[in-house]
Amino acid sequence: MTTIEEAVKLRERRDDAYGSLTQVFAKTDLPRLRRTSWAWNITDAGGSIFVVREARTYDDAEEAAQSIEMTFRALTDETYRVEVSKKTRRSLGYLAQNEVPLGRKPELTDADLAKIRALHDRGLGYTAIGIVMAKVQKKDGKVINRSAETIKRALSGEYESREAYERRSREARQRMAARAVLGLETTKEKN
Repeated sequence: MTTIEEAVKLRERRDDAYGSLTQVFAKTDLPRLRRTSWAWNITDAGGSIFVVREARTYDDAEEAAQSIEMTFRALTDETYRVEVSKKTRRSLGYLAQNEVPLGRKPELTDADLAKIRALHDRGLGYTAIGIVMAKVQKKDGKVINRSAETIKRALSGEYESREAYERRSREARQRMAARAVLGLETTKEKN
């Protein structure tokens, strides 16, 4: 069974064939209950919902205490999730506004970029350089060639090295810290 909706449909098909002998049992977290209506379908049909984080089972749709508790907990958890999402969005916006680089660090170092330039000076093409500069994936140890597009960007100067990225990040964070702690303005803000 891959989704809850499929489980409910499977139960309905089994009930038609064998009578009401089967029970759907779903494991979930409460925030998911609030965002979807499948929980009520399961308990109304006689199924059970097991909330993993609390080790609590909801199995009776007509019991007021369970319905109220499930609704209230799902609502508060959903509200918390929304607040965390807003806070994260605000924080990322603040970092972007202060020119802190976001996203994954570049893989190629200054030494790698110098090696790419040296190989290109020797007459190797983009694909050949990509083969020489292959990388090993961490998750499965597979060797993957660098793309010709990455090699082109490295040769044209568009590719930022890992050291340049870290330097830019450090400088932006230091400017932010100076503004926050000392109340200083940067030269960019004065203009």
